[in-house]
Amino acid sequence: MLKIVPAVILLGLIVGCGPQAARAADIQIFADPAIPELSGNYLIHIDGLIEDGDADKLEAVVADLPKGRDNFLLVALNSPGGNLAEGLRMADVLQAAEIQVVTDVMGFGGTPADCASACSLVYLGGTYRYLQEGSRLGVHQFAFETDDIAAKSETTRQVQRMAANITDLLSRAYVDPGFFTLMGKTAPEDINWVDAETLRKLNVLNRERVYQENDFNLNDGRMSLVMSSVGMFGIHRLTASCENGTLAFLSETGVSEARTALTADMSGEQIASEFEFRILAQGYRTPPAKHLTQGYEEDFVFSSFSLDEITLSALSTAQTMDVRLVRENGLFLGSKFDLRDGRLSELISDCSGIVGQHPSILGGKPDNEESLSPVYAASYLLAVSEASPKSPVAQGDLTLEEEALARYLRYLEEWSLPNAEALTAMEAFYFPELYFYGKTLSREELMDEKRTFAERWPVRQYTAQPEGMEIRCLESGCLVAAFVNWEAFSPERNKSASGVAWYGLGFDARTGLIVLEDGKSQKR
Repeated sequence: MLKIVPAVILLGLIVGCGPQAARAADIQIFADPAIPELSGNYLIHIDGLIEDGDADKLEAVVADLPKGRDNFLLVALNSPGGNLAEGLRMADVLQAAEIQVVTDVMGFGGTPADCASACSLVYLGGTYRYLQEGSRLGVHQFAFETDDIAAKSETTRQVQRMAANITDLLSRAYVDPGFFTLMGKTAPEDINWVDAETLRKLNVLNRERVYQENDFNLNDGRMSLVMSSVGMFGIHRLTASCENGTLAFLSETGVSEARTALTADMSGEQIASEFEFRILAQGYRTPPAKHLTQGYEEDFVFSSFSLDEITLSALSTAQTMDVRLVRENGLFLGSKFDLRDGRLSELISDCSGIVGQHPSILGGKPDNEESLSPVYAASYLLAVSEASPKSPVAQGDLTLEEEALARYLRYLEEWSLPNAEALTAMEAFYFPELYFYGKTLSREELMDEKRTFAERWPVRQYTAQPEGMEIRCLESGCLVAAFVNWEAFSPERNKSASGVAWYGLGFDARTGLIVLEDGKSQKR
């Protein structure tokens, strides 16, 4: 019997420090009013065989949730399948929900899991679909078995209706019909575990992006390619225009949907003037040859730019192109455009005659970071919240919680030191690889970020407020978060800033090193 367990969950702080212990079947509701500004995210774990009545249970849970694009329903799936018609109905319930729906495949606490057969249809009910590392999505043919000759005509009609309903679901989910072909190629007694790359190509696995449209336009003899990406943080458009053998680009980044999460303290004009503009070709970073303008109008930041021949050559063979507006703390607005249809390559070749080369010609390390699945974040944090408050002794008479708190406070103290001392101390705090505000960085990449920030703000002071402090530990690590008063000053620029941040650090239990840094800041 399928078990659907609703749980109010608070996002914004994510721990990802190792494999999780198995959980018992019963999952309790977790709610924490201590951080009200991070509410509005709801987690449902769906575990077990899908049977009659499960869609009604899911519909009842969804009906009680608040409506609106500021709220998210995070659905974790772990099921071998079951009743196909019921799976379709559950997908319909999710698609009809007046709340943003994110699906992923995992067990409780973010452990890898399988989602097969009817479960794969429920998965498609999510507007945004992730696949936890190690998890699998499986498909096969559906079948109605009967030995009754008189019933065979009715069975044929059922099969036809089911095929039509699945095709309709794929269309509404913006999934390539090739996914239905994969189902039909695998016998009912077998499972085709579809690899992640195929799922991405078919737009089954779409992460933050719902869909992308690439269209050629011809106006006054000028050929343009308009790429439009619609996703979790709004609409992003990139236009490449050819005129007299020269390519010019215009980026339009929607900021209204992302404003609350990333830029609540900034106006659109400030975003346009203070965010750094970046271009990546298949992860390889390159500055625009000429960044002409950047401004703000009607909830869009627009940037016009051109690219040199080497960058255009790299884009001719690249599978993706990132256009980003990057804040000094590493958070960014923008979109990853899919170039695999070859249209941008065609435009570059026709317009300028440039021959494509591999993006590695741009040099450096590719930045192929992807944001962490919000379903994983919620499920892991729920597991942390349910951990026993009694922890093993870490060092001497200190518990894991006490040791983690001591490291947290020492970190704030040492990051408040002058640059030379602070940066030396920071290198000793971090794990070789970690999650930094939703992206994966190496320690070296993180230190580059820290150095840039320290040079911009050489005088800093961070002090944790004791009220409302959160400390949660599992055997694999601890999360410490608190409201932190911060002040920063640049004597050279004669500028200052201050505010309060909800700031979290995740520590690996074995090494004591930081494996996560995340938070939300509000300037004064």
